[in-house]
Amino acid sequence: MNTLPDTEIVLQILLSVGIIVIVAKFFGVTAKKIGVPQVAGMIVAGLLLKFLPFFKNFGTAEPNVLFAETNQFISYMGEIGVILIMFSAGLGTNLKQLIKSKVVFCDL
Repeated sequence: MNTLPDTEIVLQILLSVGIIVIVAKFFGVTAKKIGVPQVAGMIVAGLLLKFLPFFKNFGTAEPNVLFAETNQFISYMGEIGVILIMFSAGLGTNLKQLIKSKVVFCDL
């Protein structure tokens, strides 16, 4: 059975995550400068990265062992990232102002 060394998979993951973090930070800072929330810029960065040839195979069934391992890791990190974004959005919510705005979610 022909398997790739773990170092190649780790280097591919580090390169992928490095590119994602740098591009997301750049778009986040750029969005903040034009008056849009940073999270919106980071989401746009994620959407644009999907169209790069380097990231085109992420999320698909790939026979290549290197891409399969990297896909799985990036997928897990993406899910954790969504959880962290939702958690930070919840922490930034001011419940008193939400109640003052008279938005009715349920009968209190």
